[in-house]
Amino acid sequence: MSRTPFSGANELVVHVPDSGALAWARAARVLTARGYQLLRPEPAAHRLKTVPRPVQQYAFAKETIEVRVFGQYLVVRGVIHYPDSVRYPAVPVVMPANRGRNEIQAQAWDELEAVARALKGAVWYQAPINAASKWPFK
Repeated sequence: MSRTPFSGANELVVHVPDSGALAWARAARVLTARGYQLLRPEPAAHRLKTVPRPVQQYAFAKETIEVRVFGQYLVVRGVIHYPDSVRYPAVPVVMPANRGRNEIQAQAWDELEAVARALKGAVWYQAPINAASKWPFK
């Protein structure tokens, strides 16, 4: 984990003063205030996921955000869905090395950072993409 963003980071960990159900409710409020709809909210499981919505002006690419609560830590990550792509139907949102090269990833990452800032806590960046991460989200 790092306090500063780095190329390849794909999760933001936010330390908030609340825990459990209160932290979950905080995340739900932030996402709905930003215009997201929640998909099958799971307060008992301390996780939530949004309905996919377009990545700014790129209507063909839709972003889903998932937040998981671990005590006072909220793990925020996202997936970009490319419905017309057989090879890459869903890819994790990752901070691009060169923001000019992949504008969709850059805008999706900017939205993840905006969500993390709106949660009003200390933010760390990490890159734990591996088999245990279960990409894409189910």
